[in-house]
Amino acid sequence: METLSCSACGLCLDVCPLARNNIAGIQPVYFIERLRDGCDTNTDLWKCLGCTRCASICPVMVHSHYTRQELKELQNKRVNADVVVPFSQVTLEKPYFEVVLFSGCMGRLNPSTKLAMNKILDSAGVTCHWVDGESDICCGRPLQLGGRTAEANAMKHILVEKIKNYSFKNVVSTCPICYNMLKGEFDAGIVLHHTQYLKTLSDRGLVNTLRGNRLIAYHDPCELGRGANVINEPIELLNSVGVVLKNSEQGVSGSCCGGGLAAVALTDAERQSVAASTARILDAGNADVVVTACPLCKKTLMRQCNRKVSDIAEVMSESMVEKSVVEKVKDIKSSVEFEVIECIEC
Repeated sequence: METLSCSACGLCLDVCPLARNNIAGIQPVYFIERLRDGCDTNTDLWKCLGCTRCASICPVMVHSHYTRQELKELQNKRVNADVVVPFSQVTLEKPYFEVVLFSGCMGRLNPSTKLAMNKILDSAGVTCHWVDGESDICCGRPLQLGGRTAEANAMKHILVEKIKNYSFKNVVSTCPICYNMLKGEFDAGIVLHHTQYLKTLSDRGLVNTLRGNRLIAYHDPCELGRGANVINEPIELLNSVGVVLKNSEQGVSGSCCGGGLAAVALTDAERQSVAASTARILDAGNADVVVTACPLCKKTLMRQCNRKVSDIAEVMSESMVEKSVVEKVKDIKSSVEFEVIECIEC
């Protein structure tokens, strides 16, 4: 139905990060035309970043990334048929932690985010455990995007069973890709992205930060903004510690970093051209720091941005102070405001 619905208006060309960098021919308008004509679409499947900007702007709601995914699965159908989900032994006595955390493959390559989260949670008095703290385990998303659905589900099953070895209030992932894979495996509200969880701690007064004058350029990860509609929490957190600059592409219109796992056929040069385009947008406001909430985005943007790139947890951790300091600052502000009012009345 979607194949027949495309009107070939070309709006997808305006927002595609690849088209902006002269990597053309795989955009939905071309991809769907080739599908209609029965032409070879193999290249179209493996170069798309899967950022979903095209879907967010399409007037007839064509989601070509779903079609690409289905075609990938068809290519791998024979391989997937023989996959057996392994048995995972669950312990009878489950140790309790308020939060079970998962960093994911890319998160393990960004240990500074884990250190920042440990500092914040320790300060907040939250008991926690990293389920992949001592051994690597993947959420299965790369396999899923490669059309190897059965293998992806088997790997996700192992991860979920490993998490269920513990009792907890929340499962928190510092990677939005992993967050999207896990949130459907537990009751609503159990699995959170770390920006969501940090916001709940902040609202409860368990994270004490001071707002400085640091200028912050925030990058919305595709999987977090468009993919999960987690947009407000990161901005509110960052505005509590600095000044978030507005740019031309934020929220559901956030620009892709170029590191998308779906585009396995893209060369490094092609990926870097996309990253450079996004970096120019983030660098334009002359921010003190570029902040994102995805380890893959951070790693990709670090190669192109002209300033420091940090995860939101790192920025929050750096801005933490003792609660007594926060209270003292509030008292000083209240005192100054009172004196100003008293002077005006005089």
